[in-house]
Amino acid sequence: MLRALIGGLALGIIGALLPLTLFSGEAQSSQLLANAAEIGVVMLIVLAVVKLFATSLLLATGWKGGYIFPLMFACIALGLAVNLLFPAIPLAVAVASTMAGALVAALRAPLFAALFTLTLVQVETAPVVAVAIVFSAILGGLLALRTAQRTADQAEPSTELT
Repeated sequence: MLRALIGGLALGIIGALLPLTLFSGEAQSSQLLANAAEIGVVMLIVLAVVKLFATSLLLATGWKGGYIFPLMFACIALGLAVNLLFPAIPLAVAVASTMAGALVAALRAPLFAALFTLTLVQVETAPVVAVAIVFSAILGGLLALRTAQRTADQAEPSTELT
């Protein structure tokens, strides 16, 4: 009960300060797309980080829901920020690559990430999606290997002679 109370209080505070971070993010994504320039790069990044933080906190405190659509909201916000920072990168490319990479990192399912991303974005972005998926899968694998190596190193008893 205390965990749910903490989650609800956090949700209320975050929602009061940043109303776009409320709910799953499906309806709010269209507002991001329509008003990206007015929102600005810094606020788009803040919205993405806060959405991911709020989702993690709420799931940890027992609230019902999932993390795929909030992750998509964050990816759209980050893709829009990239497009505003680097106007030469097309919006569809920026959003598709962040979505695909984040989905692989979160779900460890490259095929699902490819199919899901390509249902949401233009099919012409398929090469970018493929590159983002490959890089994300490689980086995720390297990170998992490094973590496993550290765990194994910590588990080994010290064999040094003094």
